Amino acid sequence: FTVDSNPRWCCTYLLDASDPLYVEIGKLFIEEQIREYGRTSHVYNCDTFDENTPPLSDPNYISSLGAATFRAMQSGDDDAIWLMQGWLFTYDPFWEPPQMKALLHSVPVGRMIVLDLYAEVKPVWINSDQFYGVPY
Repeated sequence: FTVDSNPRWCCTYLLDASDPLYVEIGKLFIEEQIREYGRTSHVYNCDTFDENTPPLSDPNYISSLGAATFRAMQSGDDDAIWLMQGWLFTYDPFWEPPQMKALLHSVPVGRMIVLDLYAEVKPVWINSDQFYGVPY
């Protein structure tokens, strides 16, 4: 997206999850949240691929991205639970069953909760075998 077609305000850059700083920055972010707000529910929202698509469709790569994201959360809070909006699976044809399973199963079962947003119009749980066993 841009502001007034100015390239200065374009193209958000993301730190690749394979970079060691990814987990370190995630850990620091969680620790700072805990310092600021106190330890509460251990639930952290993170939408890694909302309105952007991973650069590779290889399920092993997708799984490594999800695992790194959860590792970052867990390094800051041992009891972390990843809350993820599931609507990315409704509009992006990238997310075929192997890619969905790779992301959803990159986290131990019970440590991710998927919000089936837009379920009143286009529920994902129906076409994903109920998010392949991940709580939603």
